[in-house]
Amino acid sequence: MAFIAEIFFQFLFEGLANLGFHKLSGKRRPHPFVSAIGYALLGVAFGAISLSLLDKPFLNEQAWRIANVVITPVILGFAMAHMEKHRTKKRKKTVRLETFFNAYLFALGFALIRFFFAK
Repeated sequence: MAFIAEIFFQFLFEGLANLGFHKLSGKRRPHPFVSAIGYALLGVAFGAISLSLLDKPFLNEQAWRIANVVITPVILGFAMAHMEKHRTKKRKKTVRLETFFNAYLFALGFALIRFFFAK
């Protein structure tokens, strides 16, 4: 149950970032490499912010915490890629966070901060 709570917590922050990018997106998009670095750093920042809200990890066992760092970014990457596919099908605007790679980097940054600093 705690593993699902950790995934949900990260998905909530990624969803908030995605909503913000939809509101702020303009016509000019930065280079994909710059976007990737930005999303990774944003994940780190949101991970740090999440520590102020909940400084204890959902998962107490080290093996589960490592599994979270490995598995959760993949799950969230696929979820955001699915969202991009759905939005594209409906001819709605998409942002780069909705690609697997950028969503993965965001979630990985978030998970690593929580892994190392949640006590």
